[in-house]
Amino acid sequence: RHQIDYNNLLLYIKYKILSSNFIHIDSTIEYTKTLQPYDIPKLNQFLALNYYLQKKFDEAEKYYEINLKNNIDKSSTLYTLSSIYYMQNKKQKAFDYLSKAIENGFNYYWVLHNDVIWSSEMNNVKWQEIVKNIQPKPFPIQ
Repeated sequence: RHQIDYNNLLLYIKYKILSSNFIHIDSTIEYTKTLQPYDIPKLNQFLALNYYLQKKFDEAEKYYEINLKNNIDKSSTLYTLSSIYYMQNKKQKAFDYLSKAIENGFNYYWVLHNDVIWSSEMNNVKWQEIVKNIQPKPFPIQ
């Protein structure tokens, strides 16, 4: 029998992307898209991540914008879009999206202060103003 377990196929795609095994992933994703006649948010998330990790930022931007419209993990999606815009040398748009990400709940101090994408901006007054209210999370002493 040639039945397809759609959830396992999505899991396989996720595994291939996260393991940076991009060989044939585009064709697998395209095949998966043909199996459902409607938009699948989970598949769009994988497409966005796939293109982002392959540094295909124009394609990644398209799918992250779709994810944003679908309200999927809004603060993280906005943060990732800010990174994409920064790498596309759209600094003003990158800062705008970084502000939106923080306004929507992105409060990961460690990420903001250790993401190599922003390393050249950490002394920039504009960047400091945007992230000034994000504080490290306290860890319980054991």
